[in-house]
Amino acid sequence: MADWTEIIQGKDDYTTLNVRDTVNVHLAPGAMIPFQFNKDMSIMTSNDTIKKPISLIANRDENGYAGGSLFLDKGANRSEMYDDLSEYYNINLKAKSIQIEASRSEFGYQPHLFQQVVILNAADLADVTTACYYRSDGLTVKGMKTFYDGTKKALYIMPLEDTKFSDIHVIYYSGTNDVNMCGSISPSSHTFDYNIVGG
Repeated sequence: MADWTEIIQGKDDYTTLNVRDTVNVHLAPGAMIPFQFNKDMSIMTSNDTIKKPISLIANRDENGYAGGSLFLDKGANRSEMYDDLSEYYNINLKAKSIQIEASRSEFGYQPHLFQQVVILNAADLADVTTACYYRSDGLTVKGMKTFYDGTKKALYIMPLEDTKFSDIHVIYYSGTNDVNMCGSISPSSHTFDYNIVGG
């Protein structure tokens, strides 16, 4: 994924692609993948993956949807599997939200940090300035930083502080004319506190 700006809309036909000095990687419309930046080549073992935060890279389809999954473990031994200490997440991006659903009720054992969401082919999201995530406890809202890269046509959504992947239940983001699901965020913000403007 050397060039995130190259968008190819295939129509059940052969397509000639540009050759690069890296391996061509393609992210189909509607797909979302976990990704760890490793430009410094510091990830050499399973244990090293814990030290690098996880990003989600999404390429929405024509309906604005992208989905994927993520499996987390420390990679140390099989007991994580036998003792249900590994974690599996289904992740869906739709309607300016990213739902992160754990496959079982007990999670949070894995230490992996969340770095960012990158939404590609996102010219329609250039006006997004607000984002937040609701913690997995369902009560607390935390603000997030947004950045739109016009050159890459990519929207970046990042937590403001170190955040475990398992702490995030849903991410909301909004632009100028959208409903703001984040409200007025303060350190003690709670999910069901609403401010009605003009009502």
